[in-house]
Amino acid sequence: MISSGSEREFVQTRIDIADFHTTLYFLQGTSGVASNLGIDTPQAYESLYRAIAETKDAGYSYQEAISGNQGKVFDRLHSVYSKFWQKYLHYGDERTFTKYAWEGFIPIRVSLQPKLSFDPIFQPECKVSPVPKVILFPFGWSNWLSLLVNGKHSLSSLASMVTNIFNQPVFTFPGAKGPVKLQDWFDYVADGTCCDAFGGYDAVYHKQELLVTVTVLVRGTGFLSTGRLSTTSDLPALQDLVCSIPGLDSKRIRDQIYKIQGNLNFVVWDDYGCFIWFYKLMDTADKGNYRRLNCYHRNTFQALMLGWHQVKLLEEALFRIKGAPVSGLEGLLQGAVTTLMHPPYVSAGVHPLIKGAEVKAIATRAAQKFNLTI
Repeated sequence: MISSGSEREFVQTRIDIADFHTTLYFLQGTSGVASNLGIDTPQAYESLYRAIAETKDAGYSYQEAISGNQGKVFDRLHSVYSKFWQKYLHYGDERTFTKYAWEGFIPIRVSLQPKLSFDPIFQPECKVSPVPKVILFPFGWSNWLSLLVNGKHSLSSLASMVTNIFNQPVFTFPGAKGPVKLQDWFDYVADGTCCDAFGGYDAVYHKQELLVTVTVLVRGTGFLSTGRLSTTSDLPALQDLVCSIPGLDSKRIRDQIYKIQGNLNFVVWDDYGCFIWFYKLMDTADKGNYRRLNCYHRNTFQALMLGWHQVKLLEEALFRIKGAPVSGLEGLLQGAVTTLMHPPYVSAGVHPLIKGAEVKAIATRAAQKFNLTI
């Protein structure tokens, strides 16, 4: 690890992490367990989405949505309506937006009841603010944890932090016996989500991959440059960070650098990991640039999360379905194939997903097996 005195200094970084879960309800000929929220048909899902959209920013109470008891982890249901989804789906107003909730793969954002905290002992010089949520689809969900790091930190200390997030008990929440690891938190939320939305843990296929996107939002001193990586301490420090992100392979780091504009703006990526350095937008005096960089990070992460969900849905359908898809599933499969073959959102961060030969092959196989349009 390189000493912090020889490194570039950052002031604010955002880290987003998500996992993947797929309900077996559609994939086993409806022999699985139906959703507690009644989101098993296009009509029911769109009806629920309209009710959620009417609540605006306040969100729709889970108790009201099910006309029952308080959720185990679900608190309120929110629409994801935003400029990203407008651009992604080419739908303008929110009323039109909700009509395509099912076929457009538009998820529900769920706020959670337990308040999650980051143990400051692991990063005493910074404040780390975690915001947990669930991104809910008719066919599954993602645990999504967004962490904002405020305070002076270096490339190597950021790598240490990400390593600790994945391997150490750095989180606390009410009801826990003590600090827990990230996977413990995700398991806790997964168990609650199965109860609140999908009727039981055994009714869901749980994938183990974790999607991670890290973006430096505000730099302090110095900068990173692809042109200097091989001649400065930046390369081993960046390798430490990249190696701490599941999916990123530090041995292939030079092959995984995608330049956006010149040497000062680049993305380091692999299938499930992404590090974004966009020097052009790190002008702290320009609030517009700060918002653009946050949007770039968030949009990249959302596009990757949605895309990999679609890939996993197609994979499971290919593996589990022997005949024709059950009612409702065919539209989801067609939407996944169309989006993966003709991605509506393109950025350097989603390059491995939209250009990946394996992803295209999965979409093509699904189209052939289920008689879908490419």
